Amino acid sequence: MHTIFSKIDKKYKIEYWLLLGMNIISTGILTFNVYLEGILLNSLVYKADRAAFVRSIVLITALSLIRLLLSYFMNKIQILRFREINMEVNDVIMKELYVKDTLAVTKMNSVQTADRITEDTTEVLTFLFQTINQIISIALSSILIFTYLFMAGSGFLLLIAILLPAYSLIYLFLRPKIFEVSLKLKEAYNK
Repeated sequence: MHTIFSKIDKKYKIEYWLLLGMNIISTGILTFNVYLEGILLNSLVYKADRAAFVRSIVLITALSLIRLLLSYFMNKIQILRFREINMEVNDVIMKELYVKDTLAVTKMNSVQTADRITEDTTEVLTFLFQTINQIISIALSSILIFTYLFMAGSGFLLLIAILLPAYSLIYLFLRPKIFEVSLKLKEAYNK
């Protein structure tokens, strides 16, 4: 399996790292846009600074357009290239498997084996192309958010540091109730 993925890795390495880089930039833009929106509101409410307002609008619009463009290319890689890579990995595994001269391979149901290989490669590629990107995005967002909170003032950061675990604990204790209410709402909606 390792040799199969090393062959695929050489061919699609650029797309993978490009996707990862675009995801990091997109996450940074998304987080920075929230910060810019705060500056925009400050310029309207507290300062009445028209220049800061216009500057914030232009920056938010430009960054949103860049993010839209990045999103197009990211989705192109995640959807089109993902399927192409998935089919190629499946073909390589099938060829490797059926080239082997073993009795175990000939005894297997070919349809079931192909289905299992397809499911497994889809899971592995989903982990590589989506889960790793999401983990990196979450980590980067967390770092950027805590940086913004630290810049806003230590009192506000302390408040968030206290409330975040409190909200998490409340959610953990109320999760069964939340699930039950959600289920009842779905049932009521379906009726």
